Amino acid sequence: MPRRIPVYDYYAQKERKVYYSFDELPAILNVNEIALVLDICTETVLRHCKKGKLPAFRAGNVWRMRKERLLEYIEQMERASKK
Repeated sequence: MPRRIPVYDYYAQKERKVYYSFDELPAILNVNEIALVLDICTETVLRHCKKGKLPAFRAGNVWRMRKERLLEYIEQMERASKK
């Protein structure tokens, strides 16, 4: 059985959501979901977004990121760490 990933959407103040796999995450991720995938805290995600280290964009006052861009970012980091 896949691992359950509970995520609390801080910005929307919603109940806890449970994702069973990366494919079940929405196409556009919020800061909490990005932090969950990268296994870092939300403050670090926000700092990287503001500095331009993550390929994220602002939707109003909330940072968002496309799931495909997150996968590309992870692959880029893997390639950089192998050099």
